[in-house]
Amino acid sequence: MHQEIALNIEENKLLGSLLNEVQLNISENNNYQIDKNVLKKISELSEQSNNIFWHNVAMDYMKVKNIKYIECLEKIINLNDTSYMSACHILGRKYLEDGNLNKAFDILNSVINVDKEIYFNARIDLAIVLEEQGNPESAIKIYSDIVKQTNINDKEYAKAQQKLAGLYMKRKMYEQAEKCLNNFTQT
Repeated sequence: MHQEIALNIEENKLLGSLLNEVQLNISENNNYQIDKNVLKKISELSEQSNNIFWHNVAMDYMKVKNIKYIECLEKIINLNDTSYMSACHILGRKYLEDGNLNKAFDILNSVINVDKEIYFNARIDLAIVLEEQGNPESAIKIYSDIVKQTNINDKEYAKAQQKLAGLYMKRKMYEQAEKCLNNFTQT
């Protein structure tokens, strides 16, 4: 037990040291390539430490507007740790913005399948992907499911109603769109 605790303390110290080194280099040079020795040390750490490292590095790359954050987020996703679903949502959103709808769908779908109640924005983004892929029926189903929830706030409810009304309007389903807009104005 004491040996395990000591190992965790040592691992945390190493993780902190590696993060400091990389973060300093990124802040000084936003095109910084992570050193092979650092990558080797990171690969020897636990999965949780790997996730922490890649999540922090991704956020640092995002701050300096370096596209390398996508690689970092992909590393987190490949580790399959559900505690970092926010990283998946960020990556899915990026793929959506870039028009890579198949990748966006796969990632956003994995986020909502882990926890449908918490990942409201991922569900909205998934509905957008489905709509852009030419599958408005599935997008309508997602928006409809969202507005039926009792645990979303007024802003989320209004956003889902507005998106749903827009889809109905595009499909010339004016009666349903009017109902959504009436519900939207009542919030």
